[in-house]
Amino acid sequence: MDQPNTPLKEGLNTQAPEQAPESLEKPRKIKPVYVVIVIVILLLICGGVTGGIYLFLRQAQDKGEETEDQEEEEDEEQETEEKESDPYEGWETCVYDDGIVEISFKIPQDWECIHSEGETGLVSTTLRSENIEFYIGFLFQAGCQDESGQCDKETLYESDEVKLYRIFNVNPDGSKYVIPYGYFYVDGEVIGTAGINFVSPDLQDRTLTEAEKSELKPVLDSIEISQSTVSIYFANPASYEDFTTFAEVERFTTQTDLYSFALDQLIAGPTDVEEASGYIATFELSGSSTCDGEDYTLEKDGNTITVEFCKDIVATFNPGGEGAWAGITLSAEGRAYEAIAKSLKFDDVEKVVVKDKYGACFAVSAGTNKDCVE
Repeated sequence: MDQPNTPLKEGLNTQAPEQAPESLEKPRKIKPVYVVIVIVILLLICGGVTGGIYLFLRQAQDKGEETEDQEEEEDEEQETEEKESDPYEGWETCVYDDGIVEISFKIPQDWECIHSEGETGLVSTTLRSENIEFYIGFLFQAGCQDESGQCDKETLYESDEVKLYRIFNVNPDGSKYVIPYGYFYVDGEVIGTAGINFVSPDLQDRTLTEAEKSELKPVLDSIEISQSTVSIYFANPASYEDFTTFAEVERFTTQTDLYSFALDQLIAGPTDVEEASGYIATFELSGSSTCDGEDYTLEKDGNTITVEFCKDIVATFNPGGEGAWAGITLSAEGRAYEAIAKSLKFDDVEKVVVKDKYGACFAVSAGTNKDCVE
C-alpha cells in the first residue's frame, strides 16, 4: 500500500539563522574634533598651494616687470650711446655735384652751403662759417709761385679722399700771400680740386692754430664721395679690319640711370684726346626725331634692354674708305650694334635689342641683334 505523501523536508535547512558573533563591534563614530583637525589640515594644504601659486605668479610678474624695466634701461642706454657716437647730430648735409662726382659734407647749422655755376658751366660749392670759406670745384691750382719752386707749405688735412694745404708765396716786397691748394681723390685718382680761405687777415703770414684747424676737421672727416663708372666702346685702328674688336673707355657720373648715361656717351662719341688716338664712333644719329625730340627710348625688362632709336641710325665706315657697298655696310652696321650691346651689357643685362625709328630690327642682316623680334 502506498505511503501517504508527506512534505519533503530532507535536504532543507530547517535550522534557525545563525546569529552574528557577539565579538563583531558596531562602526565607531568619528569624533568632531578629528573632523576639525582634518579640515584644518586640508585648509592649510590648500592655502599653501594657493600661496605657492600666488607667490610664483607674483615672482613671475615681478621678474617680467624687472625685465621690462631692464629692457627700457638698455634702450635708453643704447639711444644715449648712439647720440654720443654721432658727432654730427643736428648737422646739415651740403652736397657738391657736377654730374661726374658727388661729394657730401656734414656742416654745423650756423654754416652756409652755397652753390654756383659759371658761364662755362663749371659748378662749385662753398662751405662758409664765420671764420672759414672752403670751396670745392674744378678750379685752377697755382701752388708755389717762387722761381725756385720752394715754398713753405702748411698741411691742413690729409686722408684718402682729400688733401688740403696752404702754400705760402713771397711777394717782391717780402710780404707773404697764401694760395689754398688741395685735391679730392677716388681710388687714388684726382677727381676735383679743393681750396680754402680764412677770414682772419693775419693768416696770410702765419699757420693755423690747432683750435682753428679743429673747426674744419670734423667737416672734412664727414666727406663721402660717390661716383659711378661705366665702360663704353668705340672702334679703334685695331678694329678697322676686324669689326669685332673695340676700344674700351670709361665714363664717370653721378646719374642713377646708368644705361641711359652709357648710351648718351656712346652717341656723343669720343673725346678730343680719344679721337687723337684714332678712336671713332661706330654710328651717328641724323634726321628729325619721331619721339618729341628725343634720340631714343630705352626699356629694361628683366635681363633684357630694348632700345628703339627715334632718328636714323647711320653706321660709321672706316676712315679713308672708298664709299659704301653692301658688304661693308653690313659690317659697319654689325659693328654699330655690337658697340651698343657691349656698352649696355653690365649688371644683370644679358640681351640687348635694337630697333630703328620704324620699329624694324637693326643690323639683323649682319647676323647680329638675334634677340630682336618685330
